[in-house]
Amino acid sequence: MTVPLSASPRSSGSSPRLLGEPPRRPLPLFMRVLAVLSLLAGLWGAVSSLAELLGGVRADRTEFISRVRDHQLALFDNLQAANPPGSQPAERASGTGIPLAQPLIAPLLRLPRAEAERLSLLLSGELYEHLPVTIPMALLQLLLSWLLLTGSLGVLRRQAWALSLWSWACMVNLPFAMLAVLVSLVHGRAVRQHLGPEVAAALAKASGRSAEAELAGFHQLTRLYVGGQAAMLALWALFLCGTGLYLQRYVVGGQRPHAN
Repeated sequence: MTVPLSASPRSSGSSPRLLGEPPRRPLPLFMRVLAVLSLLAGLWGAVSSLAELLGGVRADRTEFISRVRDHQLALFDNLQAANPPGSQPAERASGTGIPLAQPLIAPLLRLPRAEAERLSLLLSGELYEHLPVTIPMALLQLLLSWLLLTGSLGVLRRQAWALSLWSWACMVNLPFAMLAVLVSLVHGRAVRQHLGPEVAAALAKASGRSAEAELAGFHQLTRLYVGGQAAMLALWALFLCGTGLYLQRYVVGGQRPHAN
């Protein structure tokens, strides 16, 4: 037995609905924009955390250090090729370098490759020591990203349970973002303490400057990197807070979202 479908002229071109079912009202434009942003953010978080888990869970120390070293050396070679030592700043700006960090990374690009490889091994070993914290954080991010992805996708598909899940996912992702800022600051401080003297000594040999001056530049570079991460996480937390507060008017008040 077939179920009759509505045949109103206004429903042509859209998905058919059952006879007697109330017509679906369109979502507010602002909610749709937030849902798409949350969907993309959840997808990116799930993919990045899954890649981090696959790269760190089953790898032993030697394999992990070798893989990270090769990645860092490839980046070092690309930056050196794009920023040759004799080129002018205007020429380097058209390369693949990082304009904002150019004055800070320029001393690192003058290092011999053998010295860069030695420092890469030290940094890889330091990152391996962070895995007991990095892996649980990646696993938690994968779970929270899945909640955010499922909730926002469900709202776009007009599923009744999805609005509450999306709102709850925003709220539980908020403390995780603040925790990620704290972890980033702690790891950045550990890198400065453990690798700072070695990097400063290597840079001093290449530049002829004092080790103290090179150490100050290295600290500035790490603070810039960690500060950039913290700023991105702070913007993400602000987005989660604003989205959660916006959704609460529908979840708590029992309103149905519809276009004005």
